[in-house]
Amino acid sequence: MGQVKENDLRQLVSESLRESTDSYTIQELFQRFPTATELMDVSEQQLVSIKGIGKGKAR
Repeated sequence: MGQVKENDLRQLVSESLRESTDSYTIQELFQRFPTATELMDVSEQQLVSIKGIGKGKAR
């Protein structure tokens, strides 16, 4: 993914989760699921395994 698109995706996800782009939660999310395709395919169970993401944010 290009740098601009990655930054746009990171910003969008950060705003959706009400987290800062450099928070642990966002960093961990993008480390585990680095592509847009992987982020779209992640399950609720996988999301709640990340510190800072509960069931409410995972939905």
